[in-house]
Amino acid sequence: MIVELVGVIGFEKIEDTLTLQCQQLESALSELKQSRDKCAHTYTKPTTAIDAPTKMIGLLKKIEAGLAAFNTELKKVQLLP
Repeated sequence: MIVELVGVIGFEKIEDTLTLQCQQLESALSELKQSRDKCAHTYTKPTTAIDAPTKMIGLLKKIEAGLAAFNTELKKVQLLP
C-alpha cells in the first residue's frame, strides 16, 4: 500500500535509507497478522492460546516507531519525476 502512495522509486529511496527499520516493521506486521489470524479463525481451527496484551503492545510500539521513521524520511526525500 505504501508503494502505491509514494511510487516504486520513492519507496526504494526510503527503503535504502531505512533498511533496518523497514525489516523490523515488516516483521512486526507479519507477527501481528499471524496472531490475529490465529484468534480470528477459531470457527475453523479452535485455539486455546491467546497472545498476551503486552506482546501486542510491544508489536504496536515497533510498528509505530517504523512508521514514524518512514514518515520522517518521506518528508526528507525529494520525489521528483
